[in-house]
Amino acid sequence: AVTIPQTWQPAAGNRRIEGRLERIDCLGKQARFHVQSEGRRWSLRVEDPGQVLLKNLSSVTFQFRCGPQEPRAVTVEFQEKPNGEGEITSIEFH
Repeated sequence: AVTIPQTWQPAAGNRRIEGRLERIDCLGKQARFHVQSEGRRWSLRVEDPGQVLLKNLSSVTFQFRCGPQEPRAVTVEFQEKPNGEGEITSIEFH
């Protein structure tokens, strides 16, 4: 049997939302995604882009760029922090 070390597993979020990606703010090596969902606008951080799991890549073409986005349906999993902020762990494009 093959055993995969826990440290190789992608980070998992503790919260998941479905909505529309509306804007990406580029902050050097980091970014902030603005997603409209559940009647509110979520502002979610990407600390390290290399650690975010991108799902559905074979069926969707998407080029990340800063600023307003053509509204696109997404499912975002993130780690919600006690202070209300969230750090994205995965993004699925629809």
